[in-house]
Amino acid sequence: MGSANPRLRDQEYEKLRSLHAGYTRAKFESVLGEPVFDREARNGKYREQTFRRREHWVQTISNRAGTVVLYAVTARAMNFGQSSGLSSGLY
Repeated sequence: MGSANPRLRDQEYEKLRSLHAGYTRAKFESVLGEPVFDREARNGKYREQTFRRREHWVQTISNRAGTVVLYAVTARAMNFGQSSGLSSGLY
């Protein structure tokens, strides 16, 4: 995977900064696009969605009401997130 265009990477950082637990599943989809994985927990209480981006993955867990209760960002590129402030800005 080659080095990303700095402007495109900054746009991705801004997208990530705009997302927070407590937002709706629809908000995450509107910012990140369609999830590549979308499955409901066996007990029906939660839904897991995974979004693939060029240099990272975003995984969300939402409740029946469609509220994201937690999410995680996993880097796919060695330097993704470094010096972006993301590590201290995503919770």
